[in-house]
Amino acid sequence: MKTPGNASYADWARHFGKSTLDPGLVAEFRAAGLTKVPVIRRDDVHESEDIGALTVNVMDPSLFGNKGRLGQGVGILAGIAIHLGDYGDLGYAGPLPFSVDRGDTRKSLRKKLGRPDDSDDDECWDEWIIDGLEVTAMYSDDFADIMTLTVFLPEEE
Repeated sequence: MKTPGNASYADWARHFGKSTLDPGLVAEFRAAGLTKVPVIRRDDVHESEDIGALTVNVMDPSLFGNKGRLGQGVGILAGIAIHLGDYGDLGYAGPLPFSVDRGDTRKSLRKKLGRPDDSDDDECWDEWIIDGLEVTAMYSDDFADIMTLTVFLPEEE
């Protein structure tokens, strides 16, 4: 598997909240080798693209309070999933946000980030609100490894 040069969290995070019409975001998708920017299909609210060991998520702007001002099929960059343990040797190798380390366990991550705002012991995840973003760590069954770290804009309620 060839990894695009822009397959780092920081390359994509700077586009949070920007529409798929934004020239900088369009250029990022093209640099990743995608000839077409993701389009949200009718009756859907989400589209995603795997870029290296990242999954870049584009969502309907209405989920974030932007009611129909961008046009049909236009989304905003709303989330990034960083695949670590769930991708094995092909997992993300770039710098991680919020002082997270690949070797963090649930215990060490809670020590760094504090008590989570939400968690589920049965599904093995913790969630924090950091800098206005929802940060979710999904762990291995024994909570010894972070399998995936996701960073999303919070949806409007």
